[in-house]
Amino acid sequence: MDNEPVLIAASKASIDALERIKYTTKECKEVTSCSICCEEFMTEEEIRKMPCSSAHIFHTTCIEEWLKVSHVCPICCYQMPTE
Repeated sequence: MDNEPVLIAASKASIDALERIKYTTKECKEVTSCSICCEEFMTEEEIRKMPCSSAHIFHTTCIEEWLKVSHVCPICCYQMPTE
């Protein structure tokens, strides 16, 4: 019996709809790094924000690749729409 979890990707439309913002320490005081790759954000770098929380921000490539495999937020498990 196979007990491995089934991963379901988020829909392309929901990934494309993620808000794009420029990282600034003024706007994003509590978050300084991407929780997927653990690398710090650079000032004025374009990042993506999840709809579940304004603090759930990630490098664009990191969250896009994550959501192509799993439709849940890597921090709180908020479920993005699927196909």
